[in-house]
Amino acid sequence: YIPALLRFLYDPDPTIRFETVKTCAGFDEPELIPHLLRQLDDHKMRPCVFYTLTGMPQWIEPYVIEEYEKHDTVTINRILLLKILGKVGAAESIDILSNIVFSQQHYVLRVIAARELRQKISSIDGKYASDIEALIRQTIHNIEVVQAAQAEIAIRSAVISGLYADRNILNRDFLFSLLILYFRNSDLGRIELNLGSHDKMTRDNAIELLDSILPSEYANTVIS
Repeated sequence: YIPALLRFLYDPDPTIRFETVKTCAGFDEPELIPHLLRQLDDHKMRPCVFYTLTGMPQWIEPYVIEEYEKHDTVTINRILLLKILGKVGAAESIDILSNIVFSQQHYVLRVIAARELRQKISSIDGKYASDIEALIRQTIHNIEVVQAAQAEIAIRSAVISGLYADRNILNRDFLFSLLILYFRNSDLGRIELNLGSHDKMTRDNAIELLDSILPSEYANTVIS
């Protein structure tokens, strides 16, 4: 049946490819995984392939890692591969995601990797604690620098000011992930969500809870 599935995976008819991808989810066949991963290149197939792979067992982890490491630029595929690792990956994926967080890879990939590590908080031991703390301090510094630059440029260019604001959205996402990993407190994810609420009471409660969990030097940056 594998030759038939592979033939259908590359059929010109997207409907046949779509149905074949869904069918592959029911087979624990390593031979199929590289071909499924290749389907991520087709933007029409990408959502279906992503959904299928995130529902598969942990044994697909090495194939996902191998595919990720084939490239060195930021692409939608690499972002999706990190998210797949976050869903299905085991011990090896924790090391891979952690290495990306502490690497010099593109910042977007580091932010995504950190967010995926949130789901594995119970499996992360203390060996990363000092590295995470140093990265927290560096990220707080980066946020403060970007805020200062944004305030200075706002008068002259709304477009550039907006780019600085977008950068700090990434910075805060990264910071929250690091704080969740460092303090091992998943409540911080809910607080992050509630801080963006338009309801004043919801936001005030989030700030109060944040103050009870984090040191003031961290809480102030998150709230600002």
